[in-house]
Amino acid sequence: MKRRLIPAIALMAAVMVGDGSLSFAAGDTPDGPPVNEQVLQKKFFQKMAVRLKLTDAQKEQIRALFKEASAQTRPLREQQLNNRRQLRQLTEADSFDETAVKSLAAEQGQLHAQLLVTRTRLLYQVNKVLTPEQREQAKRMRADMMNKRRFHRPQQES
Repeated sequence: MKRRLIPAIALMAAVMVGDGSLSFAAGDTPDGPPVNEQVLQKKFFQKMAVRLKLTDAQKEQIRALFKEASAQTRPLREQQLNNRRQLRQLTEADSFDETAVKSLAAEQGQLHAQLLVTRTRLLYQVNKVLTPEQREQAKRMRADMMNKRRFHRPQQES
């Protein structure tokens, strides 16, 4: 169980400050976040709190960090969704507008970069709330999960 905490934190961050690709993996549609986003957030947070044995003060600090990050990224996620809809419309157009596709693709890249910076900052801030023991435990769990994920990926042919 302890080995799944960091991915849970990362997934919780993705769900809360999501970039579309990870929220899609969590069960959403291409048009928006999952219907049960708040339920997922609550479950991940509860698991994280139990596995790391967070104090009440740590829980409150982390909740505040996630709330702030979510507010910062909401407009970015909405713009990503709008861009995906526009791209979908372009696939159905009578003629291919490469300039419009490139423009939307560039904007999606910028939005994705902003979301990655916000998510990384959030995880850094969460890490600072943890005790040295909790950070070390989280680090071990991240390494274990990375090893586990490596074995579940299909082998690429060279």
